[in-house]
Amino acid sequence: MQPSWPEFADGFLRAVLGGIARRRKTLGHRGDVRLWFPDADDRREWCALSLELSIRRAVMLSLWPRNHASLRVVSTWVRDRGRVLFDLPDLRLPADAARIVAAFEVTTHLVAVGREPDTFAGPASEVWRGVQLRIVA
Repeated sequence: MQPSWPEFADGFLRAVLGGIARRRKTLGHRGDVRLWFPDADDRREWCALSLELSIRRAVMLSLWPRNHASLRVVSTWVRDRGRVLFDLPDLRLPADAARIVAAFEVTTHLVAVGREPDTFAGPASEVWRGVQLRIVA
């Protein structure tokens, strides 16, 4: 059963949310899955997916229309809650929900097994570089 999510006009957001819905149970085995959406009176379309891992880190994927996204890993430890451990802003992604959700799953695995940001930042960057659209000038 798919949760009651807002209906987006943007095809990219619809596609990625569909991919998340299909993999939500699997994602939930890694940690606490949360989704945020705009308020009813907010005219902008966006959504954010957060997966809080048991190792006191959260992996957050923010999505906007026209294939824009950002990925961030933050600490959830009490003493340094909110500290950014890894940040990939301004991603342009294809409307391929399966690839995006798979990259998110790989990233959560890399963050879960890597103790320090140096151990997961490089491999995670490579994962998203492989998914990201290439813009040729």
